Amino acid sequence: MSSLHPPLCRGFIRCYLSGRSLVLIMAVSGLFLSSVSVSSAHAQTASFQGIGDLPGGIFDSRAYDISPDGSVVVGRSLDTTATSSYVAIMWTELGGIVPLGDGGMSVTRSLARAVSINGEVIVGQFYPENSSSPVAFRWTISTGMVALVDTAAGFERGQAFDVSSDGQYIVGVGSSSITPNQAFRWNASTGVTWLGWLSANLLDSFAYGTSADGSAICGLSFSGDEFGVEVFRWTEADGIVGLGDVPGGLFYAIPHGISEDGTTIVGQTRVSASMEEIFIWREGTGYILPDSAHGYSVATSTTHDGSIVAAGGPTIGPVLWDDQNGFRNFADILTDDYGLDIDGWSAISIAAVSADGTTFAGEGINPDGNREGWFARLPVPSAVNVPTPVPRHRFSVTLAGANPFVSRAAFRLQSDENLSDVRA
Repeated sequence: MSSLHPPLCRGFIRCYLSGRSLVLIMAVSGLFLSSVSVSSAHAQTASFQGIGDLPGGIFDSRAYDISPDGSVVVGRSLDTTATSSYVAIMWTELGGIVPLGDGGMSVTRSLARAVSINGEVIVGQFYPENSSSPVAFRWTISTGMVALVDTAAGFERGQAFDVSSDGQYIVGVGSSSITPNQAFRWNASTGVTWLGWLSANLLDSFAYGTSADGSAICGLSFSGDEFGVEVFRWTEADGIVGLGDVPGGLFYAIPHGISEDGTTIVGQTRVSASMEEIFIWREGTGYILPDSAHGYSVATSTTHDGSIVAAGGPTIGPVLWDDQNGFRNFADILTDDYGLDIDGWSAISIAAVSADGTTFAGEGINPDGNREGWFARLPVPSAVNVPTPVPRHRFSVTLAGANPFVSRAAFRLQSDENLSDVRA
């Protein structure tokens, strides 16, 4: 439900409803719009579409994450004035692709890595002018892009890789001129919490994903054993805990995501000096390696309960995996199961899946031969155990017609969902 709350309104409203557009004819004395409440039912329509790119320069966009509710995609695109510099972007079906701005800072390039539910908080990294070291940022519509730095805590530069569903917790890696790279969790009340290392040698650690409430975090730490790259799971109760060596390969694994309930971690493990495969780690079960037939493969994201895993690789292509069906080719699901047209698209990869397994984001080569981020909706998911969030739909109001000499004005209300009930 969304509302507008101006200081004053007098008169009446007459509504004309059609799909996602609503024209409000208002008799007013003074140009103030009354509070309007809108509720809607989600339109379950399969779709696949490119997210476009920012105008000017070379056509290039990347999608790195999708919000847990599937409404917002974030990533990067080449900016409007240069052909080699990229900027952080967000994309919605209603608003298209827009840059996040630079918060008034001197930024040479930026990218958005993760987004909370409804797109309220976006995190990523930017590069200050005359610096090759990234700085983590937090973006909201009210604050714009704000650097995450805490010099007193030894947090001067870093990268933000994920954000909790409610936007309260941010995870990533930070360091200063005198401290090594270390995984962190940040929130507005407590600031930076350093998560530590698995080795007493204080080798680098990185936090790559967080559960919905920020209580469980996945990452890696250099532990000093063989190749020495070990996955960890951090919780408030136990701190940083190494998950050990993935069976059947070298001691080297990189996590890319954790389920919102904190029970499943997915990523890639090195099975030989030149080959890496998907791994899935589950609480109470440990590691499983579901793919040994397709060569190089990586798991990138998973649903709320870890039941569906998005993955891909040069020979396996984009795939979805679950216990019941095993691997399913994502392109075949789009075309055969839903009749969607992806002719001309190639090299498609899946970067992220929503909590309920119905919406996806990634990148590929579009029919014009340009790299472009994409968004897909598949309205019938496999069984996913996910709490249903309270929907908060986006809408915009524009003045469709007004005359200062008459006491009537027309406003157009446009929503990202089908409008089923309006109260004024």
